[in-house]
Amino acid sequence: MIKKFYITPDWLSGFTQSDGSFVINYSTIKNGIPVRPTPVFNLTQSMLDYELFIEIQKYLGIGKVYNNRQNVTFVVRSIDEIVEVLLPLFDKHPLRGSKLEAYNVFKAVVLMIKDKKTNI
Repeated sequence: MIKKFYITPDWLSGFTQSDGSFVINYSTIKNGIPVRPTPVFNLTQSMLDYELFIEIQKYLGIGKVYNNRQNVTFVVRSIDEIVEVLLPLFDKHPLRGSKLEAYNVFKAVVLMIKDKKTNI
């Protein structure tokens, strides 16, 4: 059976509100000092939603879909993809509450990294 998904920016914002994460990972060097922030956006669900995540990836035209035995995850790590696709999406179709706060911190870090990257 072929499933049809009607993905819209508002739907993606709502889906992210409940199942999305805005994470800043840090790469470390030998002495354990955090040296390089790496922003990561992800959505995670059970493997039952694998086809949906492929459609999300196609709709956005960015990121990668990973799966293991139990979960499927849509991940975006590229600064350019985050700045060009995700930030405009969530600025125009805002999140709410603590998820909005997490997004705003994530956005600030992403823009600092992007600014530094373009000024090198």
